[in-house]
Amino acid sequence: DFLHPGYCIVRVIEYVAADEVRVELVRYQLPSSIAATGTSFWEEGAWSLYRGYPGAITFFESRLWLAGSASDPTMMWASNSAAFESFEDGANDDDALVYRLASGAGDVIRWMSGGRILTAGTSGGEYAVAASNQNEALTPSNIQAKIQTTFGTSTAQPVRINQAVLYPQRSGDVTNAARKLREFAYSFQADAYTSQDLTIFSEHITGSGYDQICYVTDPDSTIYLRRIDGKLCACTYEREQEVIAWHRHVLGGTNAACESIVSIPGSDGDEIYLSVARTLGGTTVKSLEVFAPDFRSDTAKEDGIFLDSAAVYSGSSTTTISGLNHLEGQTVDVLNNGNVERGKTVTGGRITLDIATTKAVIGLRYSTVIETTDIEAGARAGTGQSRPKKISQVWIRLLNSLGGVVRTGGAEARDLDQRDILYRRTADVMDSSPPLFTGLVPITLNGGWQRDAVVRLEHDDPLPFFVLGIVAELDTNG
Repeated sequence: DFLHPGYCIVRVIEYVAADEVRVELVRYQLPSSIAATGTSFWEEGAWSLYRGYPGAITFFESRLWLAGSASDPTMMWASNSAAFESFEDGANDDDALVYRLASGAGDVIRWMSGGRILTAGTSGGEYAVAASNQNEALTPSNIQAKIQTTFGTSTAQPVRINQAVLYPQRSGDVTNAARKLREFAYSFQADAYTSQDLTIFSEHITGSGYDQICYVTDPDSTIYLRRIDGKLCACTYEREQEVIAWHRHVLGGTNAACESIVSIPGSDGDEIYLSVARTLGGTTVKSLEVFAPDFRSDTAKEDGIFLDSAAVYSGSSTTTISGLNHLEGQTVDVLNNGNVERGKTVTGGRITLDIATTKAVIGLRYSTVIETTDIEAGARAGTGQSRPKKISQVWIRLLNSLGGVVRTGGAEARDLDQRDILYRRTADVMDSSPPLFTGLVPITLNGGWQRDAVVRLEHDDPLPFFVLGIVAELDTNG
């Protein structure tokens, strides 16, 4: 009967001489033969403060996988099967596994992700790690890693969405902020894994680059990227529906910048938490904020939260709202029982309303902008591009919306026409905000003739604004 495996694991705590060190026992018993006579059979551990520790981690096929230490940047270690704390290697199928990627010089394994197979990304390329037969499990004697694409990964961590891994493409040096987001997924046409550029039609969206990725599944499949300038860009991602739609999010407040972003499951969908820095009274103030729940069709207008760093009051009728110290000195907007009050300055942590309220949302204003590309409707002589065009009328299809303006021409247009979107009907009660509107709103415009036929929508009210479609009546010269 053996009480221990015949060896032990120790930590060296003192160097005594060339053939002697003092050690601290970490695991198992010290064999008596070693204690009595010493030994020349020893092996240094793969990880330590000196050798470094793995930088990539995942679970796959009942094993804990680690990879990319400072001393072995292309080495992968897998634990014993169903024993995540044991890394004793051997020839048996359930023994721990050690494998080195045959990659280029200076390569480092940046990430691993377990799906139907194990995938890994390095500074120089992306790999598929699998057994020789797809129906077999990975074992010490049955493992192979084949490079699939050669774009390389930055230091930002990727996210897995079903059977695809979305990773940040390296932009020069791996420590640089990434500018492109790629989708690493299997292609039946190529019979291999490919890396499609998801930002190819929106290269401007990532600005000077991003360094963090956050993914939420509910209520909508959305990828958020934290840009290094503190702004957020996001992509509504529904691959099965061929939806890859990018949008940018600018936070309200002075010098507002997102420093970190993360998502966790919540009671009403996934919750997105931000660490936000703003300038308040000449001082940088940081706060932890969470995205408000989505506004749904059954949500009351007065319950909508469309302000940043917002606080919510619900109680007896009052004209004074306190508890706003986090917005001290800021100019805020208020949704007062569904009505809008603008330009209130927080003094002593409180504001005074024009009309008493029982339910109010107080926070920083931000702007929503939707701008179409140049509308190409053709001309008698061929393409309508570069020809003078005039937009005479626009129809906006909205869902549960209020507020906003429409104008022709982009942000830099000289000759433009701007009109408020009007919702009030003769049957609506006066001296109160009209109800939320769903349907088509016609708007007559007279912006003159322009080379670019652009429709621009702007909205900065603390009210819902859901645009389902934009239809423009267009005249083209020639």
